[in-house]
Amino acid sequence: MIKFFSLSKLVILFILFSVLFMIKNYNSINGTRGVIDSDVVQYYGYLPATFIYHDVSLQFTKTYQGRHKFEFVSSVAPNGGLVIKYTMGMSFMYSPFFYGAHWYAYLFGYDTGGYSLPYQIALLFSSLFYFIIGLHFLRKVLEKYFDTFIVAFVLLLIVFGTNLFYYATINGAMTHVYSFSLLCIFIFYTIKWYERQSWLNSLILGVVLGLITIIRPNNILMVLIFMFYGITSFKDIPARFRLFLKNYYWIVLMIFCVAALCAPQFFYWKMVTGNWFFYSYLDEHFFFNRPQFINGLFSFRKGWFVYTPVMLFATIGVFLCYKRLKSFFIPILLFLVIDLWIIFSWWCWWYGGSYGQRALIDIYGLMAIGLGVFLAYLYKQKLWIRYPVVILLLLLTFLNIFNSIQYKHGALHFDSMTKKAYFYNFGHMEPYGNYYDLLQTPDYDNALKGLPETTKTNK
Repeated sequence: MIKFFSLSKLVILFILFSVLFMIKNYNSINGTRGVIDSDVVQYYGYLPATFIYHDVSLQFTKTYQGRHKFEFVSSVAPNGGLVIKYTMGMSFMYSPFFYGAHWYAYLFGYDTGGYSLPYQIALLFSSLFYFIIGLHFLRKVLEKYFDTFIVAFVLLLIVFGTNLFYYATINGAMTHVYSFSLLCIFIFYTIKWYERQSWLNSLILGVVLGLITIIRPNNILMVLIFMFYGITSFKDIPARFRLFLKNYYWIVLMIFCVAALCAPQFFYWKMVTGNWFFYSYLDEHFFFNRPQFINGLFSFRKGWFVYTPVMLFATIGVFLCYKRLKSFFIPILLFLVIDLWIIFSWWCWWYGGSYGQRALIDIYGLMAIGLGVFLAYLYKQKLWIRYPVVILLLLLTFLNIFNSIQYKHGALHFDSMTKKAYFYNFGHMEPYGNYYDLLQTPDYDNALKGLPETTKTNK
C-alpha cells in the first residue's frame, strides 16, 4: 500500500487533477470549433475523410450537399489533387477515441459528421490519456537512477515549469503531448532492450518509433538514443555493432514495424498526388546553412530559455551526465545538438503562433533525465547553494503557469513579442496600455525565402 502511494505517483495524481482543472476552466469547446482547430484540422482530417465521407482524396468537398458540418484544409498538388499537409500519425493516435465519439454521437443524436461536441471532447480526452501514460513511463525511467523525491520534483518541473503544461491543457490536441509521451515510452523500452533483447521489447520499440516518425518525421532521430545508449567512449562502438549483428532479427523486426506504420502515408501520397513521396510543405523549407540558435534559445519572441528557463538547468544536467550518468551522456548530447540544428533551421524558427518553443516539447522526456542529474548534483551541494536554486526553480515554475494564462488571454503575443513588450506587460493578465505598440511582427514572406529576418512595428 505504501509503495503504491509513492511520492512520485502522488505527484502524477496531483498533475492529473491540476490538468483537469485547467481544461475545465481554460479550454474552449463548442459545437463547431475549439479543439479541432488550427493544425489539428489537418492532423485529424484523415479520420472523418476516410471513415465518414469515404473519400480521403477530399474531392467530395467540392460538391458536398449533405447535412454534416465539416472543415478540411488541404494544399493543391501539381496534378490537381487535394493533399493534407501533415502526415497521418496523429490520426493513428486519435483513432480509438474517434471511433468511440462516433458511436456516442450516433446514439445520442449529435451530428455524426466528425466535428460535433463528442469528437472534440474525445480528442481532448485522448491528449490527457497519452499525457498520463507518458508521465507514467517517464517516472519509471527516472526511478531507475534517482530517489523518489528527485523524481517527484522533476515531474513537477517538467509539467508545471514548461510549456508542456499549456499544451496538455489549453491546447491539448496538438502533436506535442503525444510525441512527448511516445518518446518517454521509447526511452523506457530502450533501457529494457539492453537489459534483455526480446521480441516483445523489439516490437514495442519498432511500433513506438514508427508512430514517432509518422507524427513528426524529424523525430526519427530518436533512433540515436537507441543506437548510442550505454556508449561511453569510442571503444564501446565495436561491441555495440556485434550486439546488433547477434540480434539482427530483432533489429529487422523494428525496421519492419517502422516501415509498416509509414507505408499508409506513402500509399496516400501515391493515390492523391501520383508520387510515392510528396513534399506537402510546398514552399516551406529548412535553411541548414543558417540555423537560428541565438534567436531560438534567447529571443523574447520565442526563446526556449526565455519562456522555459527550467530547460537551462536541464541542459546543464545533460553535461553533468558525463560524470554522473554516462550511459545517457553521448546519446542525449548527440541527439540534442542535431535536433536543435534541425528545428532552428526551419524557415519559421518561431513556429508560428505558439507559447514558447513548442517544437522542443517533444524532447522533454530526455531533458527530464538531465534535470534529474542536475537536481541530484544540487542535492550534494551546501545549503547556501541548494536552497536559493530550489527557490528559483519554484519561482520559475509559478512564472510559467502565470505566463501560460497570460498567453491564453493575449498578454503574451503569439508571434510578435519583444523584450519591451514582455516587461511592459509583466504581471498583467491581459494586454495593458500601449502593449500592442511595442510588438514587432515577423516578415513571413522574407522568412519563407530564407532572407535575413525583418520585423514590422505594430503602430
